[in-house]
Amino acid sequence: MGHTTKEAWLTEAMTKLRPIFAGVGKPIPDGVRIEVVRSLKGNRIGECSSLGHIRIHDTLIARTALPVLVHELLHAAVGIEHGH
Repeated sequence: MGHTTKEAWLTEAMTKLRPIFAGVGKPIPDGVRIEVVRSLKGNRIGECSSLGHIRIHDTLIARTALPVLVHELLHAAVGIEHGH
């Protein structure tokens, strides 16, 4: 299925990942929002805020955006206070 925006593609990917996260006892919180942005602080390619707002750098292609999305969803699922 084609998507008109990167946000739509990444949001669908998050929806498909929800059962996996829930299956290991770390569900993705409801209300997580994904935004594709042109710049982030420093050399970041993704970030997750305490409010569940995930930002992914717009230069990433699908092959590299998906692992970054999973990384940021992990922050959302366990809480950003746990760091890396």
